[in-house]
Amino acid sequence: MRSNQSDFTDYDVKSLSDYDGVFIWFVHPSHTYLCKLSHKVLSEMVETETGLYQVLQRNTSPDAYLSETVCGKDTMLFLYDGAKLTQISLEFAKGYWAGLREWVLLQWQAYNGMTELPTDFSIPIVFASPETEAYFKEQLEYAEKHNDKSLSNCMERLTHRIKMSSDHIVRISRDYQERSFLFCHYYGGQPHDNGGIIFHGYPDEGYRVANSVQLSPSYGWSTHT
Repeated sequence: MRSNQSDFTDYDVKSLSDYDGVFIWFVHPSHTYLCKLSHKVLSEMVETETGLYQVLQRNTSPDAYLSETVCGKDTMLFLYDGAKLTQISLEFAKGYWAGLREWVLLQWQAYNGMTELPTDFSIPIVFASPETEAYFKEQLEYAEKHNDKSLSNCMERLTHRIKMSSDHIVRISRDYQERSFLFCHYYGGQPHDNGGIIFHGYPDEGYRVANSVQLSPSYGWSTHT
């Protein structure tokens, strides 16, 4: 390491003081990252349905760190398998994690008596009322007349996020601003990420702030959180 030596001494070493399991250690020129992979850690990944869905969609720390984007040519990787520390390649680390990930999913299936794992990761839209759905369709038609796809693009982004459980939905309701809506992600019976789908006008009618802030003002619809 050429800087931030404290990453190693203040975090990695201290975190290993009461841990003796498997880990992959990433040493970048500027920082380090310790990815613990003991059976306990792996089991915790799928203790809940939300954890299972994240493993299935590769939304875990190992998936994030084991990529060419994060691991550059100057990154060194080390594997501790419970007996020795060995320098490994990125491809070896990916294969190692793939095997552990498969073990995690098999354990989930065995414990829950499942023959098949979830494969549908689309997030359905649920409108607050039939009137809200009708009003939304009117706005889609209005956008089409202006050759604008910003509203449909907003919905595309909202429904293609990481699905967190089988009951994950995006609930759409009316906002008090004209042509605008509110959204909220619900899963596990609880509300989570929420915000607005705000209309900012068109050139022929003028830009609308609509009680929102855009760092780069643009016409059409934009999501705000």
